Amino acid sequence: MLKNDEGNYLCTAGEKTFRRYILKAKESASILTDISNITSKVGDTVHLWCNATGYPEPTVTWYAYQQTVSGEKFEIFPDVFVHDESNGNEISNGASILGSKQDKVVLSCLVYAVPPPNVTWSRDNITIGTYHHVNGIIEKSQNNYTFLYELKTEPLQIKIGISVTLDFQLDADYTFASYHCDAENEVGSNRKTVKIKHVQKR
Repeated sequence: MLKNDEGNYLCTAGEKTFRRYILKAKESASILTDISNITSKVGDTVHLWCNATGYPEPTVTWYAYQQTVSGEKFEIFPDVFVHDESNGNEISNGASILGSKQDKVVLSCLVYAVPPPNVTWSRDNITIGTYHHVNGIIEKSQNNYTFLYELKTEPLQIKIGISVTLDFQLDADYTFASYHCDAENEVGSNRKTVKIKHVQKR
């Protein structure tokens, strides 16, 4: 059977129809297993091909993944990084930082994702604000304890990146907490957390 054999078939005798058949052609979806490694420089345009066959025409979805030692594959869209600054100085230990009352903290959430993601900053389980990629605006939470946070965005040099920055001062006990940056798009979601611990100034 070929694809062009698809259609309506009638069994007739004279003007009388005894049987009517609707014949549909199908072909299992398959992908040619031609895997190549591509090396490129930042800023280069990269073209990837997925040679898929099937009838009716199959839906093809691209995912980015990393392969673990055990061979498992997991999605990495969106990819999230958090850049920390305290009183203008960069902090490299990332997941946990020490702060004192009146310190100024800047947490920049760097997100790389396709399609563009929504990005939300929260303190513990309280939402501070969300960047909506559709209209490019930040919707700030109406919660009374989020008034001191300044949120701003800027595109990264790479076209698929966005930075959503949380800028605030450690001027209340509740500001010493865990801060979460959540990014989500159609492919999946990712979270990075920074915990700010209180220390007394010497």
